Amino acid sequence: MTQLTIPEVTGEDDTISAALKYAAAGFYVLPVSRASKHAGSVVGKGWPSKSSRDPEQIVAWFAGSSDSLALHIGRSGAVAFDVDEPNQIPQVLTEAVAATNPPYQSTREHTEGRGHYVFTVPPGRVLGNSTGSLGKGWGEVRGANGIIVVAPSVHEKHAQGARYQWMHTGPVPELPGSVATLLRDASDTSDAATDGQVREFIEKHTTAARPELLGGILTQFATALEQGQSRHDAAVLATASAVREAAAGIYPAKDAAEQLFTAFAAALEHARNGSDRTRSKASARAEYLGILAWSIGQLTQADIDTTRASLEQRLPPTDHSRESYEALIADPAPTTAAAKPTATGPMKRSWDDIGNAQRLLDRYGHVLRWTLAKKSGEWGVYDGRRWAFRGGDTLVRTLARQTVEDLPSSEAGAYSNEPQFDLRGKEKPSLRDEFLAFVSKSRDHRAMGRGIAAASTFPEAHARPEDFDADRRWLNLPNGVLDTDRVQLLPHDPALMLSKMFAVPYTPDAEAPAWERFLEMNIPDLHTRLYLQRAVGYTLSGLSNEKTLIYLYGPSDTGKSIFTGIMGRLFGIDYGIAASDGALRPRREGAINNDVDDMAGKRFVTTSESRPGEELDEALVKRLTGRDEQRSRALYENNRSWTPECVIWVCSNQYPKITGDDDAIWTRIRVVPFLRQFLAGDPDRDERLEEKLHAELEGIFAWAVRGLVMYLRDGLAPPPEVVQAGEQFRATADGVTAFVAEYAEEEFVTVEEHGWAPRTDLYEMYKRWCKDSGLRQPLRPSRFYTRLGVSYREAKVNGTRGHKGISLGPKTPPVPVGWSS
Repeated sequence: MTQLTIPEVTGEDDTISAALKYAAAGFYVLPVSRASKHAGSVVGKGWPSKSSRDPEQIVAWFAGSSDSLALHIGRSGAVAFDVDEPNQIPQVLTEAVAATNPPYQSTREHTEGRGHYVFTVPPGRVLGNSTGSLGKGWGEVRGANGIIVVAPSVHEKHAQGARYQWMHTGPVPELPGSVATLLRDASDTSDAATDGQVREFIEKHTTAARPELLGGILTQFATALEQGQSRHDAAVLATASAVREAAAGIYPAKDAAEQLFTAFAAALEHARNGSDRTRSKASARAEYLGILAWSIGQLTQADIDTTRASLEQRLPPTDHSRESYEALIADPAPTTAAAKPTATGPMKRSWDDIGNAQRLLDRYGHVLRWTLAKKSGEWGVYDGRRWAFRGGDTLVRTLARQTVEDLPSSEAGAYSNEPQFDLRGKEKPSLRDEFLAFVSKSRDHRAMGRGIAAASTFPEAHARPEDFDADRRWLNLPNGVLDTDRVQLLPHDPALMLSKMFAVPYTPDAEAPAWERFLEMNIPDLHTRLYLQRAVGYTLSGLSNEKTLIYLYGPSDTGKSIFTGIMGRLFGIDYGIAASDGALRPRREGAINNDVDDMAGKRFVTTSESRPGEELDEALVKRLTGRDEQRSRALYENNRSWTPECVIWVCSNQYPKITGDDDAIWTRIRVVPFLRQFLAGDPDRDERLEEKLHAELEGIFAWAVRGLVMYLRDGLAPPPEVVQAGEQFRATADGVTAFVAEYAEEEFVTVEEHGWAPRTDLYEMYKRWCKDSGLRQPLRPSRFYTRLGVSYREAKVNGTRGHKGISLGPKTPPVPVGWSS
């Protein structure tokens, strides 16, 4: 793959010449409206498949146009960081920019650092547009389905000093792992595949179980053109079908792409009805590659499984090619929605929308559920491993179409083929011919939609959102269902109503030597390592009954973020989430906390470094770690109730501020120290560590399952090192240390070896400090004296109780406004 490069764009370049430069440097480009900057504002719906590097298309777009020029970041294999607040950039991103010097485009003339920083996406990742654990307030991420407007476009706010200008150009470096691990992979399939992903798809899918079926796709394309469909849309539908069937092993992907391109290019050679312009073969190739990339980008495992299942239904029982497909959608027993065939012949249903709905449920009722989710309903389709809702409406339409297509062979035989006669003796078509005429009408897009809508009214096909993933005991894996209570791997079963999928299969014997070495070097204490392993196992269980928050504490470059990053890859987007930095901060009353709502149904929740002295929302932590019922809602959605199954893992080099004086919060926070630093130049620092760990995910999951066994057997009692780290945290995080440090700096107290001060005077000063610092309430006197005694020993002088090592200073602190002692 050619190295992506940002070219030199000078004042001599107009939009066309600049676009050609970007295209030659590896970027896909497209025009966007200067006013809206929306990706589809010029090229319209389906824009991800229309971005181009074709010179002919680029000239056609920009000749005589005032539209802005945009780079299609996701399809080009890049990720851009759109910085709005340079002073708020996360430190890890600042370090990545300094280390790699990526291309940088300034968007504000008078604000240094504001603009776009461009990297390539690490291999194996498909980064989305979420800021993930980088938090919010600094800017945005442009990944899959993302664009950035670039020079020489005129900024819509140019009158206020806004402009697009590349300050640094050249090769685009790969995004460092320190940042990549903090970002989430794209959770949808709305963007086109990159060139590398297209190439990988073509090279991977070479099986040809039924190559003759490719002819049906070509017929589909030709028929769509005859019916007046646009050449682009007809090619999109045909290619999407071909990609699914090639991925299912029906015919080679290369053959499908080449034959469809030939048909598409031939269609573009001639204008139709004076509305479509003719296109050169090179231009046709560029457009078709966009269609192919988009189709591959939309592909999901559910598409492949449904296609295989459909083929199973279509192939005759004696066809030996059936042996090359798994029966992913089995029909173990008739569902309540299915009717049994009559003893005398095939099932008969009424010739209307209700009848078509029953036909759909007769055949696929065991793998279809209509669910009232959010504010509207949606279809879920069981794909052999889980109930899939993403793309469910498309999948059910595929099944409905297959049901209709098979009616000539499945039901037509139930009707007589003998001619009919009216009362006057005039011959009429046979019942079978009339039925086939009904089948022909049922193929209509709207008729099919009505049948699907009618199917959604059958109570037998209904399910509630809360019916899915309701039992925390089951952990759904790519190769089975893990019973987390018995630690047994069971077969997939639609009756378990699982819609989530763990990221990694369970292979008990898989090994992870690099992971084991990483833990040994970063956490030398064996008992702490075993505790960490049990904590991960506890997280897998979904029990959330230990009232525990895991706090990974230590300076930078100690492996904390690598640990949580690997755990995030392990749990995946269905069972894990990287919450923003502010997820556990107090919010104003009534404010919507999307981060909390996002935790519903998750097991692994991680959040990264807090700012020094940042307050922890103690009530929220208690609720989330205590299995208390939560009520939350996402933006623009209704409230919902749910019980936490998650364990919260905080990764930080700072302690938060805790103002509560009860043990309930302190007994929840388990501090696991990461103290060994691996700075640049350290001979033990492994620059390829994350790459090695990603290759061991199956072994790391086996390690985690062993931790589950250990947890179920031994519980989660912390070892001495974790207990000691927690005590040290408590001694420093409750404000007493900060009080002494600040008042010593102001000369209100003096820290000296032979000093002594009455404890009641010190407590009064502490209460004043709490008032000035905005703490909600100070510690009780007994707690304060205990905390102070950790560093300043209690001692009596002339019968008065006080503390040694500290004395009252030469200055007196001012009385806070509204102070009452």
